[in-house]
Amino acid sequence: MNYEINGEKIKVNISLLTGDIELKGTSRTDISVDFDELRKGTAEEIFDIKFENNELMIAQKNKKLSQYINMESFPVSVEVPEDCILEAVMDSLKGDISVSALSGLKGKVSSKKGDISVSEIKEIDADISIISGDISVSGSSGSLSTSAISGDTSVSGGNFTALKIRSVSGDVSVSCELDLKEDLSINSVTGDVSVNIVKFSGDAGITISSVSGDVDISGDKPADDKIRISQVKGEFAKFNKAFFQDSLKPMIKNLKEHLKDVTSHGSRSEVHSAKQGNQNISQILNMVSEGKITAEEAEKLISALK
Repeated sequence: MNYEINGEKIKVNISLLTGDIELKGTSRTDISVDFDELRKGTAEEIFDIKFENNELMIAQKNKKLSQYINMESFPVSVEVPEDCILEAVMDSLKGDISVSALSGLKGKVSSKKGDISVSEIKEIDADISIISGDISVSGSSGSLSTSAISGDTSVSGGNFTALKIRSVSGDVSVSCELDLKEDLSINSVTGDVSVNIVKFSGDAGITISSVSGDVDISGDKPADDKIRISQVKGEFAKFNKAFFQDSLKPMIKNLKEHLKDVTSHGSRSEVHSAKQGNQNISQILNMVSEGKITAEEAEKLISALK
């Protein structure tokens, strides 16, 4: 499927129950959509597909049809002009998401279970959230916010003016240039945090909060008064409840909104499972904040929910 476009600004909205999403920029001048595992002419039976006014919308159809196809996984591949400015909303309950080689990307990318990879974006302004899976952002510059319940988060290459990372269970790794217009903020419950600053500039600083796990900052570090590290490793009696509220409550809210967004296209069993898992994780985090269990114990419980 091919669609002619007018201008450099494009909107893409993709919502799937199962299946990988790949979106990449190429030398083409139109939009190409490929469902490579479907027979020719059958994509409309599985997906609602619409294109008008430079906006592409793809949604997997309702639960009855999803049950009819036994929840098989059908990947979606989209190619757009590499010099386009893309406004995107992409959701997947089960499947990997990959976005690459664009002049600009603005919007939300979220998944319940699956990895998210974003690479080679010249100007990014995105919010990435995931429940179970890894987040990888490479060779991109701009402003980025990520939230992960279970899985590693990696940001490498590029230059960021704003960077906010929230993680419950998993390591956080950052290696890039920073020209900060607002504080680089990393909040982690369990897992190591590693920040390598290739080059530092800007008026803002670095704020890292961690319950359990090592914190390491290296490279071209700013002055000491611009670095704030808060750790309560092993001292749960001194655990600051404000930390839990400020750093983790927004992440749970983002994930709840993600689950709400996919409900209209999701099967009842999938959505119920996702919501139940999210509630269980919230209860575990509350137990950590109240000092009832350690971060290590919380990590084991969260891993068991995968």
